[in-house]
Amino acid sequence: YIHGIEEDCSAFIGFGVCSGDPGTPGVTVAGNKLGAVTYHDVQVSYDTGWYDTRITFGINNVFDKNPPVAYSAFANSFLPQYRLPGMFPYLRVQTSF
Repeated sequence: YIHGIEEDCSAFIGFGVCSGDPGTPGVTVAGNKLGAVTYHDVQVSYDTGWYDTRITFGINNVFDKNPPVAYSAFANSFLPQYRLPGMFPYLRVQTSF
């Protein structure tokens, strides 16, 4: 879970991208409200008993939740607090000798 935040988008005043432009009554700083996001991850492991080997399969961001669009982000459309867009499956094999 990542709590909603407000980014400073004063550099974009006049483009109509900020959810709170200073021209709005009661708003003093241009900001963009980014909503809260909840990511769901699952993981299943199996101990084989062979050389202390464990096999793990997992999926990060099961429901493929995209981060909210951030106008102040550099080189992409989301802030680094959020995860990369898209679902991420993985397989891990861990063993001890």
